[in-house]
Amino acid sequence: MRPLRPLRLLGAAASVLLALPALAASAVRPPVEAFFQNAQFSRAGISPNGRHVTALVALPGLRKAVAVFDLASMTPKILARYGDGDVGQAFWLNDKRIAYTVVNIDPLYRDSTAGLYAIDLDGKASRGLAPALVNQRSFAQAEDLPGPDMEPDVLRGSSPQVSDNMFVIVDIDGDKQLGTLNSRTGLQSDVRAPYRSFSWLIDYGNALRVAVAPDGPLHAMHFLADGDWRKVATFAPATDAILVPRAYVGKTLYVQANNGGDRIGLFRYNLERAAVDAAPLIASPDFDVEGKPVIEADRLMGFRVNTDAESTVWFDPDMKALQAEIDVKLPATLNRITRGIRSETPFVLIEAYSPTTPGDTLIYNRDTKALTRIGQALPAIAPAQMAASTDFKRYKARDGLSIPAYLTLPTGTPGKNLLTIILAGAYPWKRNAAWAFDPAVQFLASRGYAVIQPETRGARGFGAAHFKAGLRQWGLAMQDDLADSARWAIAEGIADPKRICIAGTVYGGYAAMMGLIKDPELFKCGISWAGIVDIKLMFKHRWQEFPESGYGDKFKVLVGDPDKDQAQFNATSPLQGAKRITAPVLLAYGDKDVEVPGKHGRLLYEAIKPGNAAAEFMLFDRKEQPHSLEKNRAELWSRIEQFLERHIGKP
Repeated sequence: MRPLRPLRLLGAAASVLLALPALAASAVRPPVEAFFQNAQFSRAGISPNGRHVTALVALPGLRKAVAVFDLASMTPKILARYGDGDVGQAFWLNDKRIAYTVVNIDPLYRDSTAGLYAIDLDGKASRGLAPALVNQRSFAQAEDLPGPDMEPDVLRGSSPQVSDNMFVIVDIDGDKQLGTLNSRTGLQSDVRAPYRSFSWLIDYGNALRVAVAPDGPLHAMHFLADGDWRKVATFAPATDAILVPRAYVGKTLYVQANNGGDRIGLFRYNLERAAVDAAPLIASPDFDVEGKPVIEADRLMGFRVNTDAESTVWFDPDMKALQAEIDVKLPATLNRITRGIRSETPFVLIEAYSPTTPGDTLIYNRDTKALTRIGQALPAIAPAQMAASTDFKRYKARDGLSIPAYLTLPTGTPGKNLLTIILAGAYPWKRNAAWAFDPAVQFLASRGYAVIQPETRGARGFGAAHFKAGLRQWGLAMQDDLADSARWAIAEGIADPKRICIAGTVYGGYAAMMGLIKDPELFKCGISWAGIVDIKLMFKHRWQEFPESGYGDKFKVLVGDPDKDQAQFNATSPLQGAKRITAPVLLAYGDKDVEVPGKHGRLLYEAIKPGNAAAEFMLFDRKEQPHSLEKNRAELWSRIEQFLERHIGKP
């Protein structure tokens, strides 16, 4: 693995004002830039000993840097900042060393390379470790804000690491392989694992313990004991037999499984019997129990679960009491609490967020009961100015399937006969909405629009039946689910039936255009930014560019087979049906977007424009593409605001 060339490092030891006061609430709605600027403080993490906190920081106009707080003095220090890239994530290797990624390098600087770095707490011993993890992003990608956890690019165990080494996943000729990487020397070593294994679990002691590998047509779960790997389970992929190892701690293996049911729960796995325990530790009648374990000192303390909103199920009574104590002090937010895994201090890290609060990062001292805010994601956003109502709902699709959805209503309205936006999710194989701050949703609500975010069939998190009902249903039943959300809102008196627009990005942009083709009487306009225009074109492109898909070449199962399903693809193609798109349309694309190329968007626009005088097109040029993401987002959403006012009215 070749070392990185250094990027242009700016002010590695400089201090900066990291925590800014929130603006007071006023009758003036926040400008578009307030919603779509880079998060000024995000992704905080506490050190194993509980003495320091890392966070990503970005003042307006600057790229994201990694900073560290000394919690005894509450003093911050910038560890690394670059002029041509953003720090993407940072995590503790041990009490003195931090690893971090750098992404989104400006293409004007050809000698710059994004990738993985490590640095000591004192700002010394910085080393480039790995080549690019993520080079570019969609031209209008939103910033990460607090919400359900995102997995890092580097494989981490069930707790932060305890040495200078880390596990890394290397792609060699299309196959994933696991290795270790020394963060000081840059030396990489192979890891002994089952042949062609593709999923791994690291235990609390920073040792590989579980691996999943192909076993003929099946998948096999292997467990390492006494230096030898043994097969402990086999299961068929892409079936109802779900088995996902999540933690090995206290000599116990914990897995996510459905155990013959429709929904996933958290179970103990009995290694002697090679079987899942009959009774789950955590289960929900309405949601899959998917999340992240919380581990301290070789004990499973709790498990973070995302149902209608994120919560932590605490097994440890002390942490359960601490959660209740903090929730009393911060009643308006979800409060994710974390201690050092071997904490030597009374400090507790709190990430507090809600649909109206982009994210506050606080430190709680258990001894003094002092609560100190050290950072805010978007200080220009005042919660009192945001939409006060975001609720989880369910509505019936035309075939009777229950469809989950989030409904956000603008403040200061009776909630009836509203101008309404159906906001389709970007990636239909995953959950696309959460009880958390969403810049697009809150921007639209601040302008007076009701926003509905359906989790159409095919979305994970709501049981196997809900997921399987969406297979090969692009433009078909999945599309009907979106239309049925609008009809539900009309029947409930929420939406003005004459003023509904459908919008989205990636798959959501595809669905917006299909909505105009399939239900022209329902949707009065459509908006697609970086939206897919034709399924066949995406098979010629690279589905693998899609983040967090987890499926690779399995898109034929999810979406359809381009050889066998040509007739269906043609019937459900916005590009093929472009002449039927007569309602006002706004299309926006990035010229060099890696997910959906700008040339795809231009093809659709050129097919729509001859018969549609109200079609609009935006193309973001490469020289702007990644360096001015804030600018691009602000320009895009300003244009969306104007487009909506012209075509469904200004509230």
